[in-house]
Amino acid sequence: MNDKLIIERLGGVNVVSKALGYEYNTVYNWTTRGISAFAKVKYPHLFMPAKLSDLKKLEVTKK
Repeated sequence: MNDKLIIERLGGVNVVSKALGYEYNTVYNWTTRGISAFAKVKYPHLFMPAKLSDLKKLEVTKK
């Protein structure tokens, strides 16, 4: 499964970075280099779905 497509399906680089607490540049780099193994293990429900259709957009809560 394409990591860039997963990030887009979750709402894009900005949403994923804010929702999970990663720097924008880190998540952006995942679109070309692939999502880090550490992040995939930490968030398997997001980054290792059985089907792409299982993913829903992330919601960012404002503090």
